Amino acid sequence: MPPLHRRNFLPTVIVNLFLWVTCGLIIFFLDPSNNYKLQITNYKLPVYPNIILFFISLALSLTLTLALLFGNTRRGFLASLGIIGLLILKILCFRS
Repeated sequence: MPPLHRRNFLPTVIVNLFLWVTCGLIIFFLDPSNNYKLQITNYKLPVYPNIILFFISLALSLTLTLALLFGNTRRGFLASLGIIGLLILKILCFRS
């Protein structure tokens, strides 16, 4: 009988808690209405760096949490990608 491969979840849980704390700090301390104008040729596009930072931290924390819950990294990534996609579509729907 081959030896079983043991996984050490403690470092993953610590990184996951750090990512969730970072996401919470972004929610409480950064103003989402700060924007900068990015000019590409004749178009001025508003860029919201705080919202982009929030979605990056949320995507990382959701991916790691769901990967731990599902026991599979690919399923966790796809589920978090779906959740982030729905949140982005909701923001785009209410911005107009």
